[in-house]
Amino acid sequence: MATSTARRRPRGTSARPTPWSIGLAVAAAVVLAAGLIWLGQRTSEPAAATLADGPARGAPDAPVVIEEWADFQCPACRLFALGPTRQVLDQRIASGQVRLVFHNFAFLGPESETAAAAAACAGEQGRFWEYHDQLYREQAGENRGTFNRATLERFAAAIGLDGQAFAACLDDGQQLAAVREERRQGQAKGINSTPTLFINGQVVRGVPRPDQLAQLIDQAAARAGTEARP
Repeated sequence: MATSTARRRPRGTSARPTPWSIGLAVAAAVVLAAGLIWLGQRTSEPAAATLADGPARGAPDAPVVIEEWADFQCPACRLFALGPTRQVLDQRIASGQVRLVFHNFAFLGPESETAAAAAACAGEQGRFWEYHDQLYREQAGENRGTFNRATLERFAAAIGLDGQAFAACLDDGQQLAAVREERRQGQAKGINSTPTLFINGQVVRGVPRPDQLAQLIDQAAARAGTEARP
């Protein structure tokens, strides 16, 4: 709390203001006003961006949060999801060190959007990650009919979803609209390729090698003031 440096005059005394004292008063007022403006700017700054809602794996209080922005038609995203980095992620998630949050950045065409909407519909039945893996396993080029409606429903049946509820979810269009809105959010964050990762806010574009990912996680954990687990 700021305190005034002006001295109090003894009770019952008075003094005629001098040019010097007037100058000091004006200067003090300017400094005080500037301080109030600065304080107002500081307190009005937006808080650090929080994670948007998204399907997640890992403890909510994990010291390292990885935001993944991905497209289900992206081969590099498939590599990140199912390749060697998967073992690193699984180990760190199981240890309680990492929380992985998935976001759609469906920008490679209409089948990217329909696949993302279908995964979200699977999520309504608590099976997002199983459907996520099924989509990546079946990936076969961009916009070639791989993720058409019949195939998406077949994937749903393969993992045991309620087919009627899944179809109704696709039909109402709400998840498709959400996928498109999420892409706009990603663009606002500067994302223009997939996968793009935010590891405790640090941007990583592309697929890191398993050892690189482990090192990035350890560094993020250390910055968060935690002891990195092996």
